[in-house]
Amino acid sequence: MIFYFLLLSSATQVSMAESDTARSALISHWNRLGVPSLPPPFLLSKTSTLSTSQTIYLTKLASNNSLSTINFCAMANLTCSLKHPSTSPRDFFFGTYHSNYGIDRRFNPTSIRANMVRSGTFFRESQLRQGNVMHFPHIRDKMPPRSFLPRAVVSKLPFSMSRLAVILDIFDTSKNSTMQHEILKTLNDCERYAGPGETKRCLATAEDMVDFAISVMGSSRLMVRTTKINTNRRSSSPTVTIGSVKEMTGSRLTESSLSCHQLSYPYLLYYCHLFPNVRAYEVNIIDVAESAVAICHEDTSAWSPMHASFTVLEHGPGKIEVCHWIYENELVWTVSDY
Repeated sequence: MIFYFLLLSSATQVSMAESDTARSALISHWNRLGVPSLPPPFLLSKTSTLSTSQTIYLTKLASNNSLSTINFCAMANLTCSLKHPSTSPRDFFFGTYHSNYGIDRRFNPTSIRANMVRSGTFFRESQLRQGNVMHFPHIRDKMPPRSFLPRAVVSKLPFSMSRLAVILDIFDTSKNSTMQHEILKTLNDCERYAGPGETKRCLATAEDMVDFAISVMGSSRLMVRTTKINTNRRSSSPTVTIGSVKEMTGSRLTESSLSCHQLSYPYLLYYCHLFPNVRAYEVNIIDVAESAVAICHEDTSAWSPMHASFTVLEHGPGKIEVCHWIYENELVWTVSDY
């Protein structure tokens, strides 16, 4: 226990140097795989601040199922308690209101449509034209602050519904708490079967993410983009004006793009999934976003008729394409032509 307190008290002194080391290691991993672009700044900022000695210590404890004997969350810069449920963008697509498998029938489709039309959650590809005025959702990252864990540590942690009691113990999470609800929701998301045509995986490190991207995209010539919100935005208007629109390199209909969404969990965790027949766009939103990423699913024939997008857009499966925005600090991977 004395060793633990020494490790914890030294964290502030070593965090900057160790964070630099973790960032350098991620960049080296990226370069070694031949990815032409650099890791996004957000991923670099979320690399673990644990020192080498702390990582070794936590890996040993995790291997012996003894992490609950220390304040793991404080040492590793995790978020292990919440006062309010998080606002994960995935809730719009696979959460409380609906999923690819249908709307929860406890909710009124009419009110869902009204709310989602106002929020601009779903839209048509034809709306992505310069000068068009459209509703636009609040796409700033509102997830709690967390870091990635090192691969050595996270590979030793349980991650399944069958180990829920152990997971709650590790993160000192109370039963029936907000955080328990979030953990349950995330485990359900990660353990559910993939949708029609979907290839999915939940990924707990940036290294795992780039490895998965290369494996499913079939190339290391990858570009990764996210939405960049103007920090000085002042307007509270629910509508925006579309500026320039550019189809992302390598995202033509014959190819696929991989989207990665943050999940609510004590450590930083992404849900990454690939769909075929997708187009991706970089869109300038005047006075709002320097570059917003939009994804358009061109083939919706296998989607449930109860999918909320059809309620919003008033069409059915296979009749239309469905588009949505990628939120701040979520990622879209495409194959580069260069």
